[in-house]
Amino acid sequence: MSKNKEENNAIADDDLFADKRDAREGICSYCHRFNTQTSWCQSCDPQRVNNPRLKSENEKLNNFINKIQYKITEYHRAIEWIPFDRLKNIEKIGEGYFNEIYSATWIDGYRQLQWDKYKTLRGSRKSNGLVALRCIKRNENKIDIIQEFKIHCRCQVNNNHLRVYGITLNPYTMDYMIVIKYAEFGNLRNYLSLNFYQLVWSEKLGFLRRIIEDLATIHAAGYMHLNLHSGNILQTNDGKGRIISAISDFRFAKKIDGRNNLKKERKEEKKEEREEINGEEKKEEKEKKQISGVIPYIAPEVIINQQFSSTVDIYSFGVIMAEMSTGFPPFYDCAHDLELARKICNGLRPEFGEGTPEYYIQFARKCMRHNPLDRPNSTTCKNMISRMWNISNGVEEFLLPEQLKIRYEFDKADDKIQRRLNNNNNNHHHCNNNNNNLSYHPHPQAIYSCRLLEFRK
Repeated sequence: MSKNKEENNAIADDDLFADKRDAREGICSYCHRFNTQTSWCQSCDPQRVNNPRLKSENEKLNNFINKIQYKITEYHRAIEWIPFDRLKNIEKIGEGYFNEIYSATWIDGYRQLQWDKYKTLRGSRKSNGLVALRCIKRNENKIDIIQEFKIHCRCQVNNNHLRVYGITLNPYTMDYMIVIKYAEFGNLRNYLSLNFYQLVWSEKLGFLRRIIEDLATIHAAGYMHLNLHSGNILQTNDGKGRIISAISDFRFAKKIDGRNNLKKERKEEKKEEREEINGEEKKEEKEKKQISGVIPYIAPEVIINQQFSSTVDIYSFGVIMAEMSTGFPPFYDCAHDLELARKICNGLRPEFGEGTPEYYIQFARKCMRHNPLDRPNSTTCKNMISRMWNISNGVEEFLLPEQLKIRYEFDKADDKIQRRLNNNNNNHHHCNNNNNNLSYHPHPQAIYSCRLLEFRK
């Protein structure tokens, strides 16, 4: 008995997470030490989540889920293998060229943090919670959807806003499906169309702040998104009653700088990443004469010579900034064809809404510069958008004259939007019977879903 006690004491003394334990987070029911986060013990819970009875028949996928669990530091961010029979009421709610989206009820429910009757924050499950399922169409092998799942998980470790709960396998179609948070407010494009006139600039800057935070997280994880547009930005509830924006769809994400930018990880992780890069290179070789995306959001260098870098995402973010100022999708009134692509390569950029602050316009144009080296990086963008948001919300107690001018411009822009709502109901850009809605007539060949494009000579 004394020997066992000595061994237990040795284990306790060898606690790798001793400096992260906090009495306020409760006690782990397994090791009886203080948790490292609310309802989460970093040394015990990853093993408990990795239930050997709940695993796929894909050993590599199981290994990935097991490894990523040890990088998760919060209860509600744990990633699981979800048996398909624990999902019910599955209905298709969306479809694109490459993917299908379904809604479903997860019987066991997703993890969440909630206040109990004693006003203590605790981890719990939202039983019969509504979730979304995403699967890839036209998939010759199942590697693509698993790769997308892995990228999303790696970004979640760094706290991106769109939660991924896990992955499942449809036994009837043998398709893997990523299980993610259900976006009850749809995508940003539709949200702007339905709510533009009730949105003030502080709210729009709040959406942009979340988008650029996600993008900075993706870049920090070593990836570039390469398919950023308002249809891939989902509007969801943050759990505190606020609507936030979150980047989704990592289908075309690639590693920044390819094989030369591998992170220093354990040997087995390096091997796994090299296998993924080899898969990406084979895929690129197969589609070397094609690019994929939505033309108005594609950077000129991608159209001209398929030059990919993280600044491609910055260009797309600049286009979204323009869209946020008008409420209209970029270039909705013309065909999205080779001619538009040529004009973009020759300097054509989206217009901005009447009264949009010049400070905002200049920064968005900087993001959309032709030379990718002249664009800011995602960290600079995050700092700039946060600064604008702070100024527009009056977060800073004392504003300098320059900041007061910016605040005044945003307030004036809000007034102009309201005047346009009241006075311009009968012109080409008018609102419909719902006073918050925009109404516009897109060109029949204006296509805002991702598709294969062939611009190469």
